Amino acid sequence: MQESVRKKQDEQWKKWLVVFFLLACVWIAYDRYYAHGESSGVVTQDEAAGKIENTIFEPIEKQLKALQAHNFSGAYEEVSALDFKKQTTLDKFRAYIESYPIFSSFKNYHHKTNLIDKTHAEAVVELNPDKENIALHYKLVKEDGQWKVWSMQIILPLNDTTSAVPLEHPRELIPVVEGQLEAIKSKQDDRAYEQYTSASFKKISSLDVFKEFLKKYPIFADHQEAQIQESLIENGSGKVVVTLKNTKEERQALFMLEIEDGKWKVEGIQLLSAKGPSAEEPAKEFDSKPLTHLIELQLAALKKKDIKAAYDEYSSQEFKETTPFKDFEEFVAAHPVFMNNASGSFPKLTFDNNIATLLGSLISTDGVVYPVEYDLIMNDHQWKILHIEIESPRQVDEKSH
Repeated sequence: MQESVRKKQDEQWKKWLVVFFLLACVWIAYDRYYAHGESSGVVTQDEAAGKIENTIFEPIEKQLKALQAHNFSGAYEEVSALDFKKQTTLDKFRAYIESYPIFSSFKNYHHKTNLIDKTHAEAVVELNPDKENIALHYKLVKEDGQWKVWSMQIILPLNDTTSAVPLEHPRELIPVVEGQLEAIKSKQDDRAYEQYTSASFKKISSLDVFKEFLKKYPIFADHQEAQIQESLIENGSGKVVVTLKNTKEERQALFMLEIEDGKWKVEGIQLLSAKGPSAEEPAKEFDSKPLTHLIELQLAALKKKDIKAAYDEYSSQEFKETTPFKDFEEFVAAHPVFMNNASGSFPKLTFDNNIATLLGSLISTDGVVYPVEYDLIMNDHQWKILHIEIESPRQVDEKSH
């Protein structure tokens, strides 16, 4: 009897031990997988953010590894967005990368990503952060559910004088144009000139010429609405077409931009007609006498056979840089009408940005008409001849005498 009771008690203890063992297993499993978030079915907030960051960074990491291996095609084709490829060829991408050896020589990096919205993100990658302090700024976009590189730019240390050439989307051109238009509209012509135009623009267009151009075409200052119609980058140059409107007129303007010290700058402005670039934009309310007088003075010097004075006193610096005196002599000798001119007439004046063009004719002493074109530009606040073009002669109709 006692032996039977003991057996029952032993069996009960065994059952309780099994229950306690199972409860312990359940508690360990809960503590390990649920409390610490290590189950594949449960993700903490930090882990979710980490997964998003890793997903954003995947194309950048793939690109950096390809660049270390000098695999330019892999760094370009596999991770670039369609817009990036449309604006930046593989050859241009390769040239950009090869201009910065850090892309292939870096040893380590730190990165930080930022999710802007569901389809846009950005990232900053510091290459060799303990040494060179060189960073890459990426903008990314989602295409077919995958993050792709939309633009990239290297950010050099502040004391580095190397000119960075950013690979930007055409949208990056727009703030420059809008900024210049805003300055012009605010009557801040000096700021519009100094802050937004390139060195090459300033070389051929003084501030006075720029102001004269704006005076000719008040739509730039008096516009009530400016709509960006097109922005594009071709062969490293930017173009932006803007429609300017006020109560009196609606015109389009073409802004041409170039990269200078890693920033887009305006290198030219041209007013467009409704059908596109106007090569013969009339210069209304402009006194053309100083321009025609300059040409007449050069013709008078040539008529006196003083070719040196005609070259030195009336040619622009740009003309002299591209046309040595000897070439000018040969040009004049090849067209005797310049030294044997009886009269000249230049009734048609047009402007293209900072260049004035006079179209007219020279009549030789033997009565032959030569259509001519003079381009003029400002040098030190004075008009000078930039270019001369002469066409085949035609005989003057006797009725015109």
